Amino acid sequence: MTTTTPATTDGNPFSLLIGAFSRADFEVLRLSGTEALSRLFSFDLRVATSLDPVQLEASAVGQPATLTIDVPGGSPRVVHGIVVSASFEGAWNADHRVQLDLRIAPRFWLSKRRRNSRIFQNLTVVDIVNAVLDEAGVPRRWVALKRYPARQYCVQYEETDYDFVTRLLAEEGIFFYFEPPASLAQAFPASAGAVAGGAPLAEVLVLCDDPMNCPPIPDAHADGLAMAAAAAAAGVVRAPGPRLVVRDAGGMSIYEDTVTRFAMRRRVRAKTVTLRDYDPHRPLLDLTSSSSVASPVATAEAPPPPPLDPRKLEIYEHHGEYEETDVDGDQARVLLEQHRRRAWIGEGASYCRRLGAGGRFTLHHEASEPMSREYTVTRVTHTGVAPRLARGAASGGALPVTYENRFECVPASIPYRPRRPKRAVRQVLETATVVGPEGQDIHTDQLGRVKVQFHWDRHGRRDQHSSCWLRVAQAWAGAGWGQQFVPRVGMEVLVTFLGGDLDRPMVTGCVYNATHPPPFLLPNNATRSGLRTRSSPGGGGFNEISFDDRAAHEQIFVHAQRDLDEIVRRNHARTVGDSETLEVRGSQVERVGAHRTGHVGGYDRHTVGQNRELAVGGNSTVRVQGSETRRVEGALTTAVGGHAMTSVEQDYTLQVDGFSSTTLGADDGRGGGVLTARGAYTIAASGTLTLSSDKSVVLRCGDTTLELSAEGAKIGGKVIAMAGSESVTLSGNGPSIHLAEEGQILADKLTLLAKESSIVLGEDAAVKGKLVKLNCDDRPEPPEDADDPAAPKTKKLELKLTDYDLAPYAGKKFRLLVEDRVIEGTTDGDGAVREDVPEGAQTADLTLWTGDYPTGPRRRYAISLTKLADPHTVEGVQARLRNLGYYDGPTNGELTPAVVIALREFQSDNALEPTGVLDAATRSKLMDVHGH
Repeated sequence: MTTTTPATTDGNPFSLLIGAFSRADFEVLRLSGTEALSRLFSFDLRVATSLDPVQLEASAVGQPATLTIDVPGGSPRVVHGIVVSASFEGAWNADHRVQLDLRIAPRFWLSKRRRNSRIFQNLTVVDIVNAVLDEAGVPRRWVALKRYPARQYCVQYEETDYDFVTRLLAEEGIFFYFEPPASLAQAFPASAGAVAGGAPLAEVLVLCDDPMNCPPIPDAHADGLAMAAAAAAAGVVRAPGPRLVVRDAGGMSIYEDTVTRFAMRRRVRAKTVTLRDYDPHRPLLDLTSSSSVASPVATAEAPPPPPLDPRKLEIYEHHGEYEETDVDGDQARVLLEQHRRRAWIGEGASYCRRLGAGGRFTLHHEASEPMSREYTVTRVTHTGVAPRLARGAASGGALPVTYENRFECVPASIPYRPRRPKRAVRQVLETATVVGPEGQDIHTDQLGRVKVQFHWDRHGRRDQHSSCWLRVAQAWAGAGWGQQFVPRVGMEVLVTFLGGDLDRPMVTGCVYNATHPPPFLLPNNATRSGLRTRSSPGGGGFNEISFDDRAAHEQIFVHAQRDLDEIVRRNHARTVGDSETLEVRGSQVERVGAHRTGHVGGYDRHTVGQNRELAVGGNSTVRVQGSETRRVEGALTTAVGGHAMTSVEQDYTLQVDGFSSTTLGADDGRGGGVLTARGAYTIAASGTLTLSSDKSVVLRCGDTTLELSAEGAKIGGKVIAMAGSESVTLSGNGPSIHLAEEGQILADKLTLLAKESSIVLGEDAAVKGKLVKLNCDDRPEPPEDADDPAAPKTKKLELKLTDYDLAPYAGKKFRLLVEDRVIEGTTDGDGAVREDVPEGAQTADLTLWTGDYPTGPRRRYAISLTKLADPHTVEGVQARLRNLGYYDGPTNGELTPAVVIALREFQSDNALEPTGVLDAATRSKLMDVHGH
C-alpha cells in the first residue's frame, strides 16, 4: 500500500490537542514515544506555536492531551494522556513561532507522585488495585482474569501508588497496557469488559493475565475496537491479528503494513521453577510445587538443541505471597513464565502506525516460514517528523519518511508477564500498638497471635480490624510446653518482618512508654527485676515474681493475686537463714504420706482459734526439756484404754475450779486406791469437804486419831484444841457452851476456878478473889511525875480512819490492843485516833466498829508502829500509799510499775492528772490525805 495524502490540511499526519486549546494552536514537528507492556507510555513532542510560551508552559502542564497519528486508509491512531512536562528553550522558527518540548504520559503516571503507607486486609489483588486506582481517578478494565485468593495482609509501605500497584500486578503475573478513549467500546460492554472509574475521553488501563485475551491491532481499513466489539457480539471468541508483511525498505513505495526488518532472538533462561512454603497451621505439611518447560521437538529444518538438565536451570523460591498457603501449581507456572519472558523475543522495525503494546498482529515472512505466525507486541518505540522536515532531510532521491518504529514482540501464545520485581528486603524494626475489640484486654487466637496498629497507619481504627494476626516470638515454643506471654491490648510491641517482607510481620518483643510504664518505679527500683502481670478483665490485681539485687537488701518477691499452686514430683528442700512467717487467713490442709520430722531450735508457739484434733495411729511421745504449761478454757476429757502413769519429779499442783470427781475401782468392788505422800500433804476445800465411807473413816497423825464410824466419832491425842472464828458450840447431855458474838454457857450450875479467885453461878452468884474490880478501864494511869526517869516511856500514835470514798469514820467506837494493854475509845470528828502507846511497841491491833457497838459490823487493822520514812522519798511514798490501801507491795524504795499504777489511782481519786509521776502536787496531796 502506498502512502496517501494525510488527513490534515497541511499534510502533517500528527496533530495535538491540549486542554481548552485548539489543534490549530500547535504544529507537531517531531515526536518520539515508547510503549511497553506493563509500563507507562511516554511521548516526547516538539511543537511549534504562536502562543505565549511562558504562559503556555504554566497552563499546559497537567492538562489532558490527545495526540492523533493519521493512519492511511484507516482510523487515526489516538494517544490520550496528560502533559507531564513542558519546556521552552527560546528557539524561534522563521515564521516567528516558538518551539516547545512537551511530554505526554497516561494519567496513571500521576500515581508516581503519590507516596503512602497503609494496610489492606482480606482483599484480592483486584480489590486492592481498584481501591488505589479509584483514588487516582484512573479508568481501567479487567479482562478475563482467573480467581485470585484474598491476601490476608498486604502493606504499602513508603511506596508510591504506582510502585505498589505494579508490584502487586507483577507478583500475580498480571500485565497491562493502555487503550485510547473508545465510545464504541462503551456501546458494546460485553465485548471489552466493564470499565471502572474515569471520565469521558480518558485512556483506559487494561489489565490481563492471559495472552489469548490481547486484542488485535486496528485493521488498516476499520477501527480495530469496533471490529473486536462486533466479533464479540457475533460470538467470535478471538479475532486474528491483521497481517504485516516483511519487505525490503529500499523500495520506491512505503507501505503502512510493511515490516522492514525482523529477527528472532533466543536466550537461555530457567527451565524449572520450584516453590516451597511453610504454614504454621500445618507445619509438617510439605508445601512444594514445581513447573518445567517441555523440551523442543526436532524437525527436518531444525535439529534439537543439546539437552540441558532442567535441574541445572532451576529457580528455587521459598517464600509465598499469601498468609494462607497451599500447594498451587499455577504459582510455579506463572513464575516460570516470568523468568522466561524474554527467552524468545522478536525484534523488528516497521512503518505500521497501528502497532501498540499489547496488540496482536500476524507476520508474513516469505523468506522464513517459521517466523510467519501471530505475535503480541511487547514494546514499540515510535519516531515521527513533520513532512516538511522529512522532505528536507531526505537525500539521494529517497522517499521522505514521516513515521517509523522499532518493536519487540513474542509469539501470541506465549504470555509476556511483567518481570517480578526484586523483593525489597526491609531490615527494619517497627513499633506498634496491640489492638482488639472494645472492652477486651486480651485479644488472641489459638496460636497466641495478636493484632496491632502501626503508628503510621492513618486508616486503622485501633480495633481488631487494624491488622492480620501476628505471630509472637517466645523464648521457648515446644509441643504444649515453653514460654507463653501474650501481649495485651494497649501494649507497644516491636514488630519485625520475616525475610524483610512487610507482608509477613512478627512481634518480637515489647517496649514501655508513657502510658505503659515499667511495673517497678524507676529509677528508684533500678535494682529490681521480674515479672508482674495484670488481672484481666478489669486490671484490679496482679501476679508477680520479682528480684531485688540491692546490696544487703536482696529479695525474691512472689505475689499471687488469688491461688498459688505448687507441685513437686520428688524432693523439695527449703532453707531459711533467719526468720520465716506464714500467715494463712483461711483453711490449711497439710498431708504427709510418709515420715515427718520437725526441729525447732528456739520456742514453738501455736494458737488455735477454734477446735483442734490430733489423731496418732501408733505411739506418741512428747519430751519437754524445760517446763510445760497447758491451759484448757473449756472441758478436758482424757480416755486411756490401757495403763496410765504420771511421774512428777518435783512439785505437782492440780487446780479444779469446778467439781472434781475421781473413781477408783470397778462397780463389782475390784480395785482400789492408795494415796501416799512422803512429805506434807494438805487437803483444802472452800466449800464442803466430805469424806464418805460405807464402813469407817480414820484420820491418824502419830498418837492422835479421829475415827468416824456408824456408831460415832472418837478423838484421841495428847492435846485437843478447838477454835471457831465465828462461834463454837459444845453440847453434852444437858449443859452446852455456845461461843459467838455473845457467849452462852448453859448449865444448872457453873463454876469458874482460877489461882486466887473463883466464880460460882447457880441459884446464887459468888465471886471470890483478893481484889474485885467492876467497870474499870485498862488504860494506864498517867504518872504523877512526868519527869520521873522510872516512869514507863511512851510514844504518840495518830491514825486517821476513812471509808473507801475517803469519808472519815467520825465518832466510831474502837479497841486498840498494844502488847498486853487494851485501850478503848471513840474517834474524833476527823476519824482520828490519838493515843500514847509503849515506846518499844512494834505492832498494834485495832478494831473499829463501823456500826453499832459491840454487835455491829467492824473493821480490823494490823498496824506497824515503826517510824514512817520521809514523804519526799520513794520509800515514804510507798508506805503512805500502802496505809491508804493503794499499794500492797514492799517498801523497798524502788519505783516499780506497781507503784506507778498506785500513783495513777491515787491521782485519779484526788482530781489530779493520772500521769503516774511523783511530782510535787501529788506528794503534797498524799501528805494531806495521809495526815503527815
